Amino acid sequence: MPRAWDIQRPKIQDFPADTYAYLDGATCSPCAKIAEMDSKIEQHLQAIAQLVKQRDRYASHLNNHHDPFTSRLPFEVASEILRLALPNYPDRVDPEHYDTGENSHIAAALTLGRVSRVWRAITHKTPQLWNIVGIKVENKGPTPAIFHIRELLDRSVNLPLHLKLYANIDRDAHERSEIVASIIQHLIHYSGRWRSLHLKVPAELVSLLSSQLPSQQNHFSENLSLQMSGTESGENPIELRLAMFSPKRISLSLDPRRLHIRWDNVVNCNLHCTSLLDPLHILAHCSQLTSLRLSGFLVQQGNPTYPQVVNASLRELEVKAIAPRSRDTWATLSLPGLRRLSCQTMQHDQWENYQNFIVRSECSLTELCINGDNQDSDLEDLVQLLQVTPTLQILRITQVPLNDTFFKILAWTAIMPVSLPMEIFLPKLHTFHFVIPDGSRRYFKWDSVPSFANAIPTDAQSRRPLKIIQLELRYTSVHDSDDEWLIEPEVLPRIRDLERSGIEVVITDCNNEDLIEKSIQRSVEIVPDDMFFS
Repeated sequence: MPRAWDIQRPKIQDFPADTYAYLDGATCSPCAKIAEMDSKIEQHLQAIAQLVKQRDRYASHLNNHHDPFTSRLPFEVASEILRLALPNYPDRVDPEHYDTGENSHIAAALTLGRVSRVWRAITHKTPQLWNIVGIKVENKGPTPAIFHIRELLDRSVNLPLHLKLYANIDRDAHERSEIVASIIQHLIHYSGRWRSLHLKVPAELVSLLSSQLPSQQNHFSENLSLQMSGTESGENPIELRLAMFSPKRISLSLDPRRLHIRWDNVVNCNLHCTSLLDPLHILAHCSQLTSLRLSGFLVQQGNPTYPQVVNASLRELEVKAIAPRSRDTWATLSLPGLRRLSCQTMQHDQWENYQNFIVRSECSLTELCINGDNQDSDLEDLVQLLQVTPTLQILRITQVPLNDTFFKILAWTAIMPVSLPMEIFLPKLHTFHFVIPDGSRRYFKWDSVPSFANAIPTDAQSRRPLKIIQLELRYTSVHDSDDEWLIEPEVLPRIRDLERSGIEVVITDCNNEDLIEKSIQRSVEIVPDDMFFS
């Protein structure tokens, strides 16, 4: 229902003059009264408008008296609660995980500040809400204002900054490139507080770092990530002279030989390779490197002479890069301190190459992860590779067609005399994880699983310390079905015996469902229950 003061009444001046004027031009008495009343109504409406403004001002202060969050808690406690409401990144030190959209750190802080004036005041005085900033610039859509970026960064006071700039723009987008260049120049003003820096920008803009960063200032950025977009491999190589940087973790998609930083402090490196010389350069210059992850391509450019590289500090090597077939990629590399080796792109003709690498390094591997190409290969090559890793405790195999012979070898060596040396096949294996590839039902048999683990040793013998067997199905063939992969009823009791002996057995199908339980439920109508649970 409308309020009285909202009703718009006609005023005298809204009527034509001949409506209320006598023939002699004088105003009639009713018209004069109406004009007087309109004047008073106008005065009252102005007074009501002033009262409404005062009411709104008082309403804006309600949270000071009725909101228990702001009225009963000290500022420090309220500030900490707001900080805990921010996104919890999986790895705070890695800026690649920082979101630049609606779920970003800054977006959450701005949302909290919109609740009320009091909340806005608390957020603006909480530096921890503003020291993680993700900026995104694309070919279309709005672009961030420079003054707004500086305002947000200034709220972080003197805290270390974690910055991510993602520019997905075309080469001919000159206006957008100028905006990105301006953003980089303004971020350089805060370079003394950089803790994490992740740049994914066109190659020609990365050079702004080396040309405009203060050379006399040391930058203690723990995390440095540089990814160049909009350039092809080997096109217009850029020299980045960042001698003032001494990062602990780096992520690169550029030629590391053209990046001049203090390599001796790097402990973790993610490298997108374009040549075999890229990882060799990293391993030769990073004396404290403990973890190296490789992606891209380990191609051979011409006929270069590869240097002999020995790195004793590396503990973890993960290879996702594609290497040439039938070539000893690591012929000049030795890693004596290596403990974990993950080969995510191993072709079936590279078993011998990795065997030579392990023998040459004389390393004591404790974990080996192999992701093959699901091609039929000589089982003897895989066995020989595992024979040179007697210290192996964790073995993970994916996309490698293991047949029944491999499991028979594990069964034959499950029990060994105590006096035998370490040359016994996988004598310290603790965890065996096998992802059964597509189309392998024709050669994989479930009765192979309990055969290599449930042997009982005598006093003069020792059993392999196997504690975890994890098998996963990855079938996509139209010829495979759930019923075809069910575990046979006569095998289920033997698997239960493994569990009673202290070995954890986990078998899941392609839907990540427990295949042991599904097999038992399907078999209860055929086999008595006490066969499984006696």
